[in-house]
Amino acid sequence: MNQISQGGSYENQTFMSIEDPDFSDGEFYKCTFRDCELPGRTISSCKFEKCRFERCNLATTQLMGSSFIDCKFDSCRLSGIDWSLVNASMGLKLVCNKCDLSYSMFIRVNISRSQFTKCKILEVDFTEAVLRECEFSGSDMMGSRFNNTDLQKADFRKVRDYVFNPAQNKCKGAKFSRVEAENLLLPFGIEIDDESA
Repeated sequence: MNQISQGGSYENQTFMSIEDPDFSDGEFYKCTFRDCELPGRTISSCKFEKCRFERCNLATTQLMGSSFIDCKFDSCRLSGIDWSLVNASMGLKLVCNKCDLSYSMFIRVNISRSQFTKCKILEVDFTEAVLRECEFSGSDMMGSRFNNTDLQKADFRKVRDYVFNPAQNKCKGAKFSRVEAENLLLPFGIEIDDESA
């Protein structure tokens, strides 16, 4: 199926290479979106529940008032998205595998228990976001910003290039790999010498 109409309701449908879709006021339940090119589109007041996105380009998409409930993204471009525009009243739990979320914004957004596996998370703004129990295994987080962010019980093991000040964030119970955890000392100007006396 390749056509999406305003206000449409879809269940267990597969959409591939959608042509001129009207993503407004639609409802999608257990639908699959595959190889869809939707950069810069506006997706307004849509509800996606238990949907799967595979190899889709959603870069700089405007998600105005739309909701994503238990959705999975695999090998998708999700860069430049302002997730604060999403309707998160039903929760926003993302499961992303090998996705590019670079230059996105999660300011004041609660994405607790989300999973990001082998993702590019470059220059992402997590200011005042809630990332409790999130997993970032194998992801690159170079340049991402954490300020007054709730990172309690988040898992940063096997994550590359993150730097943030633990004193300015909530980190109780968070997990870190020993080598990468040294980055947490950089804001304090501390140098670690591995040489024994």
